[in-house]
Amino acid sequence: MHSDPQARIAELCEFLPRYWQAALAPFTASLRAATEEEILLRARILATQGTEELFRSLHGRLSWHGGGLRLDAGTTRTEVSGVSHLVIVPLLFGRGASLLAPALDGSVALSYQAKGAAVLAGNAPPARRADVPVRGDRLEILLGRSRAGVVRGLAAPTTTSALAATLGLAPSTISEHLTSLVAAGLVHRRRAGARVLYELGGSGTALLEYMDDGADMPADRR
Repeated sequence: MHSDPQARIAELCEFLPRYWQAALAPFTASLRAATEEEILLRARILATQGTEELFRSLHGRLSWHGGGLRLDAGTTRTEVSGVSHLVIVPLLFGRGASLLAPALDGSVALSYQAKGAAVLAGNAPPARRADVPVRGDRLEILLGRSRAGVVRGLAAPTTTSALAATLGLAPSTISEHLTSLVAAGLVHRRRAGARVLYELGGSGTALLEYMDDGADMPADRR
């Protein structure tokens, strides 16, 4: 790159489309669904609970102090003053990294790891062949493995297709589980434009919190 930047950049531009087709294109639906659901989740927190709760939901590391933004990342602290507006950028491959980047016009961009990133990165629990609950997993013992996965997947509003892609189940199976959960009053169904979203109701949230002891629940659902 240093010795011949133009040639190397040309090679990189030729390589990137091939890399996209080989590594990312097969997962386009999951990538888009995870990003859209992340945007809906953060927008819902901002609209219903305000800026402070939105900041707290972003891993609790962003805060507003004296007219400026502060990002605490481990032992490193970044502060930016004179902020005109903030853009939050969810990352699907960020591995938990956060970056606060100011621009000359006073705007600031904050990148952070999206909620669905762990699943897309392959960090979700491995799939099992039969619908047999894990020993000690109370929610799976009560509901069965696949239905428990659906309940956990509804901690943030999502769609049938997004759940199917995330959990590796057929859309028809997801739809069957959702129908039962809606009928039981654990899940609510609502329309957002052309999409139908499902999310946990109060009873579903209470059940998940009780069975999982509040683990992995976003701040606005506790």
